[in-house]
Amino acid sequence: MSVIEYWGGRHWLPSFMKYTLITSEEEWLAEMRRLDIKDPELWIPKTAGACTHEFEGDKGQDDFCIVTMRYDGTLSYNEYVAMLVHEAVHVFQKICKVIGEKYPSIEFEAYGVQTIAMDLMYHFAEKHYPDAITDPKQEGRPVSGSERGVPVTTEESGVDAAAAYFDRRRTDES
Repeated sequence: MSVIEYWGGRHWLPSFMKYTLITSEEEWLAEMRRLDIKDPELWIPKTAGACTHEFEGDKGQDDFCIVTMRYDGTLSYNEYVAMLVHEAVHVFQKICKVIGEKYPSIEFEAYGVQTIAMDLMYHFAEKHYPDAITDPKQEGRPVSGSERGVPVTTEESGVDAAAAYFDRRRTDES
C-alpha cells in the first residue's frame, strides 16, 4: 500500500487545507490508523458511491478533506468522473468555510471546482486508468503528478503561500 498524497494550495487556488482521494475501504482504514483516528465513520455510506469527509485541524490551519469513492469497475469512467465532480464541489465548499468566503464569485467557484475536480480525476485515472493520463504536448507520453506540480506531501504546507495571497487580497480590498 502506498502513502496517501494530499493536494491543495496550488496555482491560483491557495488553500489552508488539503484534500485527497481514496478508492478502497482498505486505503481508508489504513489512513485512519495513520491519522490515529480510533473509531472512524463509514468510509462511504451504504446508499452512496462517494463521500467527502471533512477533518478539522488546529485553528483551521490543518483542515483537510478525504474524498472516498467506491471503485469496483462496475460503473463507466464517465460515471466515476461525475461523482468526482460532485465531490469536488464539497471540497470547494469546505475551502470556502475555511477561508471565510460566504459568497464566492461565480468565476472563483467555477475555477475552484474545476481545479479540485482535475486533481481528483487525475489521481483517479492514475490509480485505475493509467493509460488515460497523457500530455498532448508530449506526444501521448504519460504525465506524472509531480510533473504537473500537483502532489503535496503530508509534511509540506501551503499555509504560507495561502496566507500571503489572502493578506494581499485583504489589502487590495481596503
